[in-house]
Amino acid sequence: MDDEGVQAEDVDLVRDGKLLTLLTSRIPQKGLLTSNGHGRGGTAQAGVFQIWSRDAVPAAALKARYLARLRDEERPYGFIVRGVQAGVACRLEDAEADEVTAVVGLLQGGGPPAGPRITEIVQVWPDGSERPVRGLVFGEVPRTAFRDLLEASRERRAHNTRAAASGPAGSAAFFPGTGEEVTISVIVPDLVFEELELHRSREIPQKPPLVPPPPPAPGGVTSPASSPRGPSSPCP
Repeated sequence: MDDEGVQAEDVDLVRDGKLLTLLTSRIPQKGLLTSNGHGRGGTAQAGVFQIWSRDAVPAAALKARYLARLRDEERPYGFIVRGVQAGVACRLEDAEADEVTAVVGLLQGGGPPAGPRITEIVQVWPDGSERPVRGLVFGEVPRTAFRDLLEASRERRAHNTRAAASGPAGSAAFFPGTGEEVTISVIVPDLVFEELELHRSREIPQKPPLVPPPPPAPGGVTSPASSPRGPSSPCP
């Protein structure tokens, strides 16, 4: 059930490149007079948003296809984005990718400073060699960029965003009077785009840490000897 007490329905928004319908709440829209159960946070918003392709290929083959396109189009190099953090509209969690593009932040649209921020990107040459690059940001990312996707991986990943501002695709509003954020789960494959704008960032890029943080203690249980309650106190 959504926030308005309507049972949520599975809705196919786009099929074969054509927009079929929109998510709706109890607030009627032109041509969409009934709710399909997506009234969340004071607007019509997805709870789980998924992208998949009938022509998907294994992720291991996606990079090879991308390199083949670089050679066929006689491009000197391309870029592979492996980490994206969303802009000010929401905070992205678990934005890691193994091989090719992680695009959850791109669903927010817009450009700097509100657009998605690149956390990991490499420059790749047609022979497959790579070089890490720092200090690049996306320019304007129009939603029409998703109209001409070239490739998609068969494997998909789930990412969770917490939206904090009202707006179109990928953002939502606070629940009225509570300050609670709307959580959206986005399940997407790795994608190959025909063209996206990249710019040099004006910010000074920070180098990643050389040593990862230490792992937490198993179970987080404090030993009796170091417990503030003393050696004889039982663990809670």
